[in-house]
Amino acid sequence: MYQEVIKILDKYTEKDIKNITENSSLQSDLKLNSLDVVNIIVEFEEMFDISISDEEIMGITRVKDIVDCLEKKCGK
Repeated sequence: MYQEVIKILDKYTEKDIKNITENSSLQSDLKLNSLDVVNIIVEFEEMFDISISDEEIMGITRVKDIVDCLEKKCGK
């Protein structure tokens, strides 16, 4: 799941994907704004045919949060 997350994040950040870790902050490390985060979530919802609530999105601040959410939603 981590690799899928990195592939999508690579489209939205200028940071070299080799430097992205699970603990990277979406805003302070990857310089993503809230619209970027929503767009990223929408891509994952479409990719995996899942729905992520606004409350869940608010809790996503690090790369690991995305991975954990997707694993929970996809049952992996």
